[in-house]
Amino acid sequence: MNQGNQGLLFVWSWFQQSASGLRLRKEELLSGKVPRIQIDPSVVGLTPAELDDLFRRYETELDLCVSLSLLAATEAALRVDFHNRVSNRSKDALSRAFRQIRKRRGKRVRLDEDILTAWSDHHSLARRSIGDFRGALNLRDWLAHGRYWTPKLGRQYDSQGIFRLSEALLVATKLPIR
Repeated sequence: MNQGNQGLLFVWSWFQQSASGLRLRKEELLSGKVPRIQIDPSVVGLTPAELDDLFRRYETELDLCVSLSLLAATEAALRVDFHNRVSNRSKDALSRAFRQIRKRRGKRVRLDEDILTAWSDHHSLARRSIGDFRGALNLRDWLAHGRYWTPKLGRQYDSQGIFRLSEALLVATKLPIR
């Protein structure tokens, strides 16, 4: 079943609900008022401190997954815009640049080197947002490719920061946030 791109607002809403669910589940387990049948065997016998540590790790993992989803949703918005501008044969300078990229690269259009560079070259007001987003692409690569190396990110990222920089980029480029 193809769900398609959900957009930033959907991903953020899903994150809020999921984080809330994790907090509620942790509170239930700590209260000791959960019927035995509803307790996952992996948490049976854990001390409150161990349970707290486990849920802290769950929350960190959720934050990383959401960060990847937000970056992917932003990339999808940029790629959809690219394809629309190419197929609609829009006459503005950015659309013409996109058609040249398509002609040169075919279906192997790169997000950073092709799409973001063209945006930066043709819309100076979006440059700061593009730069901020580019910085987060190392996080995306690290998350998407298995986290088997120590990432060099240049700064710390969390899902809220990723949401803000993705939102800023889509606003600067006048693309839908959804």
